[in-house]
Amino acid sequence: MALARLSILAQARAAILPHLMSGTRHNGSRWVRMPRYFFNVYHERSEPDDLGEVLPDRQAAWKEATITAGQILQSLDGKLRPGCDWRMEVTDESSNALFVICISAKYAPSGRE
Repeated sequence: MALARLSILAQARAAILPHLMSGTRHNGSRWVRMPRYFFNVYHERSEPDDLGEVLPDRQAAWKEATITAGQILQSLDGKLRPGCDWRMEVTDESSNALFVICISAKYAPSGRE
């Protein structure tokens, strides 16, 4: 399900890609190049974001990460199991990690040592 959700997200991004290709915005006095951020997901296997998304700044990337992570986690629909973690890593165009959202599923300690 997470792969399907990510695939839908990639398709939606591809549909608007021509509008994002310039990656610019007007700051009031001139056009400024906007950075591209990548939202890589790790759960059972790596799902790198090859397309990325052009956003105005890191704050916008964080917001997009939390929204997208919530949507993907919801689509897991009970498939997250103890011992199997889920992670989204947000990187910039130079592959520098900016943010990591981790969901760690574990069994609770039994209380017996």
